Amino acid sequence: MKNLKTALIATITVIGLLATTQVASATSRPTAAKKQTVKFSLTGDCKDEAEMIEDESEDNCKIVATISSSSPSRKAVLEQLNEDDEWDEVAQAKSKSGKISFKIEATDEDDAWLEGDFTFRVLVAKSGSNKAYTSKEYTFTFTPADSDNSDNSDDSGSGEASTKQKGKSTGNAKLDTVLADLDSKDTKYDDSCEKSFGEDCKLMFTPTGPDWTKLTAAKWQPMCEKLLKQSAENCKKMYGAGGEILGAPSTGGTAPTGGNNNSGYKITEAEIQKACTAAGITDCTAIIKAMTSGTPPTPEEMNKLLGSKMNAFWKAMPPPPQP
Repeated sequence: MKNLKTALIATITVIGLLATTQVASATSRPTAAKKQTVKFSLTGDCKDEAEMIEDESEDNCKIVATISSSSPSRKAVLEQLNEDDEWDEVAQAKSKSGKISFKIEATDEDDAWLEGDFTFRVLVAKSGSNKAYTSKEYTFTFTPADSDNSDNSDDSGSGEASTKQKGKSTGNAKLDTVLADLDSKDTKYDDSCEKSFGEDCKLMFTPTGPDWTKLTAAKWQPMCEKLLKQSAENCKKMYGAGGEILGAPSTGGTAPTGGNNNSGYKITEAEIQKACTAAGITDCTAIIKAMTSGTPPTPEEMNKLLGSKMNAFWKAMPPPPQP
C-alpha cells in the first residue's frame, strides 16, 4: 500500500509539471505585431486655403500622420525641399496615441511672416514588419501683409523702370517666367558671367531687371543663350518683349500663354501633366487650368503655382515650334 501511494504521488507530480510547462510555453510565445496603416492629412487654415496671408490666416498649419493602431509606436521625420531640389530633414517626432503631427511655422526665427512657396513631406519609418510610409508633397504659399507694394515700390534710386509688371508678353509662359525672374532683385550674376561677358553682366542683372536702355540686342543675344540656356530664337523673342517698355516697335500681338497662340501652337493637357510628373508635382489640376484657359496666366501667377518646382517644370515642357 505504501509503494502504491508513493507511485500515485509521483504520477500526479509529473502531470503537474507537464501542465505547468505547457502553460509557461503558451504564455512565453510572442504575440504577432499588429499590421499598421498610415494616413496623412492637413489641419489648420492651410487645409482649405491655397495661400496663407499675414493678418488673414492663422499660424496653425500642421501635417498629421494618423496610424491605425497606437502600438507599436512609430518614428517620423519632416523634410523640406531645398533650392537644389533635394530634401533636408527639419524635425523628428514619435507617435503618441497613434498620431504624429508637425507644425508648419508661418514665421521665421525673427517672427516675420514668411514669403514664397515652401514644400514639405513626412516620412514614417519602418517598424518591424510594418512598412515605411511617405506622404505626398505639400506646398504652402505664404504672403506677408505688405507684399503688394507695386504702387509705391522703391527702385533704390537706380533711375530704371522694371519690366516685371508692364512688359509685353512673349506669347510663351516659359519665356515670360524667365523674364520675370530676371526682374527680381534677388537674381544676381556669378563669376562665370563676369568671365564671359565682363561689365555687361551689370546691364543684364540690375535690382529691377535688365537695363534695356543700354543692353543692346547684340549684347543680350549671347548672354541669353549661354546664361539663360535659351535658343537663339527664344532670346530674340525675349529681347523684343523687354524692349516694348522703352517704345520699341511692336513685334506682334500678345498671345495667350496657354491654349492657342498666334502661331497656331497649342499646349496640351497631356504635355502639362507630363511636365508636372517630371517635376514631382503631384496635383497638376490648377496648373493645367491656368495654362489652358482663355486668359493667359501672368509670370507671377505661374511662380505661385509652380514654386520651387518651376525650373524643373519648364525644363520638362516641350519647346515651342520654331516659326
